[in-house]
Amino acid sequence: MRIFSSSLLFHRQNRINFTKRFLHNSQPQQYQQSINKYGKLMKPFLFTITVCGTSFTIATIAEYENNVYGKKLKHHLFSTPSLWNHSDNSRSSWFQQMKNQYWDRRKDGFKIFCGIAALNGLVFFCWRLPRLNHLMSRYFISRVDTGSIRIMPMILSNFSHYSITHLGMNMIVLYSFCDLAVHLFGRENFLALYLSSGIISSFTSCLHKVIINSAVPSLGASGAILGILGATCLERPDIQLMIIFLPFFTFSSYTALKSILLLDGKVAIITGGSRGLGVEIVRSFLRKGARVITTASSNDPGKIESRFQSITKGIPEGKWNLEIWHLDLMSMNSVIRFLDRFKNQNDTRLNYFIGNAGVMFPPFKLSEDGFESQFSINYLGHVLMSYHLLPYLYRTAKQQRDQSRLVLVTSCLHHIPTRIRYNDLQALQVYSPHYQYGLSKLSVLMFIYSLNRTLSIKQQDWNERVKVFAVHPGLVDTDLLNTIDIMKQYPLLANQLTFRDTKAGAETIIYASLSSQLNRKNGEYFEDSKPVRSSSLSYNLDQQNRLWMVTRNLLEKWTNGYWFEDL
Repeated sequence: MRIFSSSLLFHRQNRINFTKRFLHNSQPQQYQQSINKYGKLMKPFLFTITVCGTSFTIATIAEYENNVYGKKLKHHLFSTPSLWNHSDNSRSSWFQQMKNQYWDRRKDGFKIFCGIAALNGLVFFCWRLPRLNHLMSRYFISRVDTGSIRIMPMILSNFSHYSITHLGMNMIVLYSFCDLAVHLFGRENFLALYLSSGIISSFTSCLHKVIINSAVPSLGASGAILGILGATCLERPDIQLMIIFLPFFTFSSYTALKSILLLDGKVAIITGGSRGLGVEIVRSFLRKGARVITTASSNDPGKIESRFQSITKGIPEGKWNLEIWHLDLMSMNSVIRFLDRFKNQNDTRLNYFIGNAGVMFPPFKLSEDGFESQFSINYLGHVLMSYHLLPYLYRTAKQQRDQSRLVLVTSCLHHIPTRIRYNDLQALQVYSPHYQYGLSKLSVLMFIYSLNRTLSIKQQDWNERVKVFAVHPGLVDTDLLNTIDIMKQYPLLANQLTFRDTKAGAETIIYASLSSQLNRKNGEYFEDSKPVRSSSLSYNLDQQNRLWMVTRNLLEKWTNGYWFEDL
């Protein structure tokens, strides 16, 4: 038996997490002080047990009554001509014919699906009515940010969707296996399982939020759908799943369950995500349900708030969980403060680290640590972050039995340097903004190659759990181009040269970060979403090893003398 779905691989599990407002440098919301913070879960727990028990009890009784009396009642109704024969009423006769042709002949699974879809659609429509916003927010969103947890939203939130995409994907996946599930479990037990899966999912979400001190609300039918799908796969372990448009591509139920999760519950750190190319990367992760921590070099609360609004603009409010933290890559101490803030959280899961921040062709300037600005921002700062975040990427992947990704942005201009001037890395003798930019991007590329080689020889399965890639996004129309004199002097020429907008530029970075096609690859360089060869200098092992050791020495103050081999 096969289940067909056009969206199963792109569907996501329960709960769309979202944050309604942002406060710069805010810490996780503190719950009211109590002797036992888990006491607030007692009422939801009892409610969950009651609803589940009642649902299956009613389902059992209804199934028995239907089996005993259903056939007799149906025979009596359809054997009474006066009830169904309306030959004198053409409209009633036409309606009855249409009903018999298009509805009565449908299977139970289709009828139940239509009922569930209609109910979810009605709730979605209500979300679009401004007068009902208060009512919907009160009863159709599950939240734990109050003194006690309301129990009715634990049920009603399972019929609530804030995004048409979320609703559509849920319903497509439900439709793909609803008929099979109803056939396996029966109508009554299917509905009981659907309702029970939804409320168990809501309770689990509340428990998780209490444990990690999170006040993020949630909604969505994905928990109920995942429960039905999981039960179906357990009942029929022999089934193979496929995508309707790719009938030649089949996969196991285990793979399907993993794909349903997508990025819900995933955590990404993306540097430079508050402007330019990084905004599109962050928006893509937010749409997929990930929690995103991005960075801004400014400490101005007004600028932070403005960038926060620009990132989330156009994304339904129920589809993002975003934080913007201060990070100045011109200061390694600022990097350490950022990392300490992450490490001091209750939840230190990390699935993705994307080093996207960068500068291009600026005037000569040294950082407070004595590093040339491009070398500090584009390279050294991201290497230091990689060193401290790599254990969290590995631990998270190990716990989730999955993979994490470390992706650093480089450039095709890494071809500029034909050699590395180790005696003048900080350009104190001769400063060429083009050479220094190329050097910083070449260093990123060589670092990825060296890091991949280091992970591959570690005793544990680091190389399998953490995938590292370097990416060139292409020539993208961002603020970086403002530093190029020819772009400012000849704007028409700039328009001809700038082939990509930020959305197109983000594609390769997103591909390297999320594509399952790369699960068996590591340490590669990508352009246009495909691996390509980099410069011959970047493959020189002697140069890689020398730069590796030079970088270690430059950063030893902030790594306590340790390096990636010591992790």
